[in-house]
Amino acid sequence: MFREFRVGNGKIIQGDCLEVLKTLSENEIVLAFTSPPYLNAINYEEHIEKINGKKERWERKDISYDEYKQFLVDRFRELLRVVRPGGFNVVNISPILANQLEIEEREKVLRIIFDEFSREYCSDL
Repeated sequence: MFREFRVGNGKIIQGDCLEVLKTLSENEIVLAFTSPPYLNAINYEEHIEKINGKKERWERKDISYDEYKQFLVDRFRELLRVVRPGGFNVVNISPILANQLEIEEREKVLRIIFDEFSREYCSDL
């Protein structure tokens, strides 16, 4: 389930990205902005429960790097399908801390995305 908000000649769509992307036609989007989840920084399901007052705190959820990579590949495959040639994919990713070590998650995610789909990228615009 998702919601649409009209903004001028365009719209903002709020919902599960994979669910929404699968409803869109090929080459339908001119500009896409996304901020993919960090590998294990937030347990999003429990975070929502906390926001809704159903849980006092959330715990980290460990997933393997391969699961995370597949999660991203599935979503970016759909994203690249719907963004028309000459369009833009803006990806917001910051470095994170995991187990007290800084991980350059931004570069990892961008390399997964663009190496997988043979695309070039520009970092830190």
